[in-house]
Amino acid sequence: KTIKENGIPEPGPAARRAGAKVDLLFLIKDGVELGAQRERREAQERAAEAERLRQQEEAQKKQEQDEKRAREEEEVKMAAKRKADAEAEQRRQDEARRAHRCVLRCLEIGGGGGKELITASNLTVVEVARQLCRELNMLRDDEHRGGLVLLHDGQPLPGRQTLQDAGVHDGDEVMYFWGEGGEAE
Repeated sequence: KTIKENGIPEPGPAARRAGAKVDLLFLIKDGVELGAQRERREAQERAAEAERLRQQEEAQKKQEQDEKRAREEEEVKMAAKRKADAEAEQRRQDEARRAHRCVLRCLEIGGGGGKELITASNLTVVEVARQLCRELNMLRDDEHRGGLVLLHDGQPLPGRQTLQDAGVHDGDEVMYFWGEGGEAE
């Protein structure tokens, strides 16, 4: 409200020109803030809130960076573990290949010379027949049905047995021919 609306008489125009002023005396209740005080307090609160938000953002960024660094370290550890596991598995397979290394003299029935096949005694007859097909470049097509049949000591070798279980040893002769029921790529 204005001074006039509050019922306080104001000096007229001549008195105002002469410099007369209205003197106001008032009391402020406890807890009431003046505009300037309130603005200072609100500015301080805004500054404190901005600082709190800044610190919170910094803490969140730091936490995200820490989590990212931890994930990266974990990924590096897992990659190193996978690599070590793969190397260990490769060494195990190499040792198994050396332990089961088997060289066979493969002869075609009714044919001439033979082929020396380096394989493993823990492979099945089917796997060895496929390996021999690849090395001899004997592939199944429209004209060639069936597949490679392997014989040892004149007897056909069962496809699901390993060479070791079938009694085939390093240096043995294995005969082969293309026939029905044989294996091929």
